[in-house]
Amino acid sequence: RLVFQSTRDGVECDQIFVMNADGSDQKMVSTGKGRTTCGYFLKDNRHIVYASTHERDSRCPPPADRSKGDVWAVYPGYDIFLATAGGTLVKKLTGADG
Repeated sequence: RLVFQSTRDGVECDQIFVMNADGSDQKMVSTGKGRTTCGYFLKDNRHIVYASTHERDSRCPPPADRSKGDVWAVYPGYDIFLATAGGTLVKKLTGADG
């Protein structure tokens, strides 16, 4: 299985999705709020970690300034979350800006 971030299906900015390696069974597993990045499966293949701004603000933060190429913004509202691969938030792992 794969975990990835994408802007699709009517969501305003990147969210975390999982799918089978053949592309089937795609499902959004983040909250659908804020902006997310950096999803990873844990060793048990049942949990993921990812960063999200959803607790700071449910709206999308402004996009990164790409005038100097492919860059990624690190928003102060990012925190790292542990969730099940099915999308249930288990706990917040961080509590500091960025």
